[in-house]
Amino acid sequence: MSKNITDAFEIPTDEEWDRYLSTNIFDKMMIDSNIIKCSDDMNSKMVFTKILSVIQAHNNKVESIKISYALARHYFDKGIPDDEWFVSPGINGSSVQYMPHFNDEHYLIRYWYCFFMEDLYSKVQSMGDTLYLFINEFYEFGIEEGLGFVKKVLNKLKTTNPSLYDFLNNSHKDENYIKASNFRNNIIHGISPNEIKDEIVIQRNVETDIMKKDANGNFIKQNVKASLQITSRVGDYVTSKELLKSLEKFADYMGDIILNSISIIAKDEFVVKI
Repeated sequence: MSKNITDAFEIPTDEEWDRYLSTNIFDKMMIDSNIIKCSDDMNSKMVFTKILSVIQAHNNKVESIKISYALARHYFDKGIPDDEWFVSPGINGSSVQYMPHFNDEHYLIRYWYCFFMEDLYSKVQSMGDTLYLFINEFYEFGIEEGLGFVKKVLNKLKTTNPSLYDFLNNSHKDENYIKASNFRNNIIHGISPNEIKDEIVIQRNVETDIMKKDANGNFIKQNVKASLQITSRVGDYVTSKELLKSLEKFADYMGDIILNSISIIAKDEFVVKI
């Protein structure tokens, strides 16, 4: 009897929970509240409790990332044979055959793996957002969350903490960060990178070569300008292994951003504005 999506859902074993919840991949994203200094005056101490709650909420998100990671790894470890995601010609006689090593169960496993990986990419990227929330509270910028929030916080840092501004302004230029961000944007706004896409390419007003008979009946190549060109190709696909590897690099780099930012902020002392 064939399974459906809900039948294929499983939770990790106790051994898997222990192994993946104890991973240190995401530890650098945690904020150590003990190194954040606060003035001894009563007003500052009272307001500082709000900052501590922001730190706690940030750290709780890191713990939730570990749970999503454990769930994703459970399905990854079951085996998703997509390293060779197409063969040409196909085993079944077609010009191209996708996922030649898949059976019905593999598609269900990959479904749940992708489900939790999408959640992971979004959560890891959002850790940068909560870092900016912390910065906004610590320096009492008073900027409301909404469109352009991060940019507004950065602009305030230009004069409040130039070192932190320079670091954060340059932090999103890393190749691994850009690659993972593109994956995340595709997941949120388009087609998941773990889906085959762009098999059909449509181009307009392009130069292309065509074969044409000359006066003698011989075929010759001629360059022409085409108003519409439709071509087929194998397409693009990100393997399950590459998706996981990129996520782990993304988390590591995001951890470096947070860790280094906090080390810069820790040089300052919180004093409430009167």
